[in-house]
Amino acid sequence: MKYILFGAGGRGINALYFLGSENVYCFCDNVQAGNVIEGKKVVSFDELKKIHQSYTVIITTSNGKYMVEIALKLRQSEISFVLFEDEADKYIEKDFQQYEALNKRVNFRPNKKYSYPICWDKGDQAGNIGSYFYQDLWAAKKIFVAQPEEHYDIGSRVDGFIAHLLSFRKNIKLLDIRPLESKISGVDFIQCDATNLDNIPDNSIESLSALCSLEHFGLGRYGDPIDPEACFKCFAAIQKKIKKNGKIYISLPVGKEHIEFNAHRVFYAETIVRAFDGMVLEEYSTTFGENIDYNVDVHAHDEVTAKGGNLFGLFVFKK
Repeated sequence: MKYILFGAGGRGINALYFLGSENVYCFCDNVQAGNVIEGKKVVSFDELKKIHQSYTVIITTSNGKYMVEIALKLRQSEISFVLFEDEADKYIEKDFQQYEALNKRVNFRPNKKYSYPICWDKGDQAGNIGSYFYQDLWAAKKIFVAQPEEHYDIGSRVDGFIAHLLSFRKNIKLLDIRPLESKISGVDFIQCDATNLDNIPDNSIESLSALCSLEHFGLGRYGDPIDPEACFKCFAAIQKKIKKNGKIYISLPVGKEHIEFNAHRVFYAETIVRAFDGMVLEEYSTTFGENIDYNVDVHAHDEVTAKGGNLFGLFVFKK
């Protein structure tokens, strides 16, 4: 019996490749109904009701909330289903048995005591290349060219952007409200409240970055106090601390202005430009998916709502 995969997003495509395209009849996804994805048509839920009895319906999402919603919807329509992970276990078991039969090395004899089944990687790309990759590379290249004596960063990913910087410099001052127990050579960690930066002298910073961090301030997500003005306080504090001719490199979600609580805010690009009115905008670019669009008009994405906070504005300001 062939499968119908409920969900035509990334997890659905992964499931398609894991199970084998030849074993999948179609996807079901109301948003993408009528499209063809990876050679398979996408049917609506109403269409699924008419054809489900000839197939095994698989819920592909790994998001617990969506999984429950889909399961309830299917049950209410008396449509039987299985979860992808449960069906994947059968395929992993077949692979286990094949490996066991072929293996001749004693130390690598498979033992279910040590089983660690992974079912999502077969349909993945070789690497995760997206907005975070491009924003980190964008900022790191600029700092490499500028070669400031010291560089400050507020809350960017240590295992992403900070690692980029450590490949070519050592004097990095990392600021974060959360503790960092690890000691990293080349990084001076300062636990502080970046909404005021009171422990840093005014007009003292030559170079500062904050990549996809400031939009979270004041939402409680990272253990900080709830404060609707927190990110705007930080914008003001940064400008006070930057010295003349100093630069900042920041990225923030941009689009139609709104908040996706408690994950992040999405800003009009113009809001950011106005917030840094004590500095000159040298560059505004954007990244979404697998590219950077350079020198974009600040109003180009004012009506965008469909990218879920993953369209990043890349700003360079100079004092």
